[in-house]
Amino acid sequence: MKRLLILCLCCVFLTGCKSNIDYETTRFHAEINSFCDNIKEIDESINKITNITADEEGLKEATKSLMNQMDRLKDEFTKFANMDFPTEYDYLEKLADEAGSYMTEAVSAYHKTYEDNYTESMEDYAQQNYSRAYKRVQFIIDSINGKDPNAS
Repeated sequence: MKRLLILCLCCVFLTGCKSNIDYETTRFHAEINSFCDNIKEIDESINKITNITADEEGLKEATKSLMNQMDRLKDEFTKFANMDFPTEYDYLEKLADEAGSYMTEAVSAYHKTYEDNYTESMEDYAQQNYSRAYKRVQFIIDSINGKDPNAS
């Protein structure tokens, strides 16, 4: 009887743990999907900034719109970096932190580039950080989806 009780308790415990793991993984995948949807929406908004005209006012408005979208992008990457990765994906959490840091640096450099004095080197620096952030996100997403991240 005592063995049966211990066996039952172990089954309940293991089932409860599996359920918790499934919940964490399901939650995580939902957060990743939300992140991707938000990034896609921001990207579409950036691509719609078309009111750039030769006059100074049009350029200022386009720059302001672009910087607002870049700030949204930074916020999404910061949330991504702060996600709680389930145990099975713990090895990817450092990459998410790096992606958040790179995007924060990229957005800061874009602000300096387009709101202060434009320099090509600052724009290149911003673009490099932007690319690094996205490479890490792509690696994470490929890994989560069971793809070879090095093939991308």
